[in-house]
Amino acid sequence: SELKSNVMLSEIIYEQGNIFEEPAVGKIGGQLWKGKADIVRSDLVVDLKTTSRIDDFHRSARKYNYDGQAWIYEQLFERPGVFIAIEKGSCRMGMYDCSEQFLDSGREKVMRALEVYNTFFGESPTEDIDQFFINKTL
Repeated sequence: SELKSNVMLSEIIYEQGNIFEEPAVGKIGGQLWKGKADIVRSDLVVDLKTTSRIDDFHRSARKYNYDGQAWIYEQLFERPGVFIAIEKGSCRMGMYDCSEQFLDSGREKVMRALEVYNTFFGESPTEDIDQFFINKTL
């Protein structure tokens, strides 16, 4: 595979002791969350992603809510995370660590998601999901 031929990424991914496809469950904001990490190392959680344009990966990461995933995984696995992206077709690769700003954005998204969840499904919901609809003018 392309990953094995890249010395730096190969060492990160295939280091002895790494655990692959590792599930975790934990409470965040009073609710249970689950995740399945591609690779758990002693020092990192590694998530593998494919992308159509690796040059755009750093911009599209928020769009695809990887910031929320990174923050959740940091909570569940109790270690920082990195993304390794592989461009479809060319197999160009990149490794992306997560800034505090990126993680803060993820935490905010998760907290907003919890608010919406609790509005409809929490212990004391204030809205009836069966009555929810969107009404907009196009």
